[in-house]
Amino acid sequence: MELNGTTYSSQTPREVAEELERCRETKTRVCLYYGKPGHLWGDVMTGRIGRSMGPCKIPILLRNSRSMAGEGILDDCVMGIRHANRSLHRYGLWLYRHPSLKQELTDLKTSHQAVRVKED
Repeated sequence: MELNGTTYSSQTPREVAEELERCRETKTRVCLYYGKPGHLWGDVMTGRIGRSMGPCKIPILLRNSRSMAGEGILDDCVMGIRHANRSLHRYGLWLYRHPSLKQELTDLKTSHQAVRVKED
């Protein structure tokens, strides 16, 4: 799937691709939660969304504003996208949340704490 010149996996939900594009265009810092339905991997990645160079542009995660490069985002494994702003994060502002999951952070002081998952 291609959206605004960025190539996403064919298994990526359209809502995820649209939200990643919106975050890339507005330069919003986000927390990405990786996993598969019913199971989070415990990986929480924080940064800005960018785009690789070359003929096939993929979404990448830039750790800070000075980053010139970043790692490719596993866009088909994104279970949640949350605003990285501490105050918005604390109040549960999810930009995207996989519909089959109820997620609770055990400690809202950091975004890198264990996440408990319950299926609906």
